[in-house]
Amino acid sequence: MLKKTREVRRMMQAWTPEGMAFLQDAMACCGYYPALARRIAPYLPKQAHVCDAGCGLGGLSVALLPYCRHVTAVDRAAAPLENLRQRAGHDPRLTVRQGDIRCLPPETPYDAMVFCLFGDVEEALTVARQQCRGTVLLIRRDYAYHRFSTGRVPVGFTAADSEDTLRHLGLSYRMERFSLEFGQPLRSLEDARRFFRLYDRSGAGEPPLHRLVPGPGPEFPYYLPNRKELCLLAVEIPAMEEA
Repeated sequence: MLKKTREVRRMMQAWTPEGMAFLQDAMACCGYYPALARRIAPYLPKQAHVCDAGCGLGGLSVALLPYCRHVTAVDRAAAPLENLRQRAGHDPRLTVRQGDIRCLPPETPYDAMVFCLFGDVEEALTVARQQCRGTVLLIRRDYAYHRFSTGRVPVGFTAADSEDTLRHLGLSYRMERFSLEFGQPLRSLEDARRFFRLYDRSGAGEPPLHRLVPGPGPEFPYYLPNRKELCLLAVEIPAMEEA
């Protein structure tokens, strides 16, 4: 259990101003979150109240708004949520809540919950059974190693691990595999060096600048490609109760 806790902590995003600035640039230049929301939309009940659990900067929360009645974005960290509030303004369709998702039950159950690269399957399902009456959507990495570094995705957090857990629990699910581009646009070579220092865990002495390609425009002349192989697993709460 201690080993798993340490792995989860290593996976948590370090919400430094520098890290958030890089992620905001990526969100602005890549259509990753809108594309991911389009993948999720067919699984959502009509006029759904959706919870984006572990929302971070809320890129997915905002992208889901056109497909549902309301989105509640939840995260433990204050810094990304404040950033989200500033970007989203006072959109009445969006509620932002800070704290542990396990301790923040809604007044009425959510129609759907999305756990995008957040939490392991059993943890997510435990929370969802308490807070959701409809569909649980698990977005998982469909690979074992991170692209920006040589760091391994902790055991229990890959698509294969998630499938194994669902089968072990005897739960039926729908599954869809796909890939989306979510690379990093960079304003200068110095920014590239800073980015690699921030995220590269390979221990290499020099940043791998050879991986850069021409960027999308004058503001971002460099780009670090990152094609993410992902898996969406959908589990229905009523089916869980029957099981």
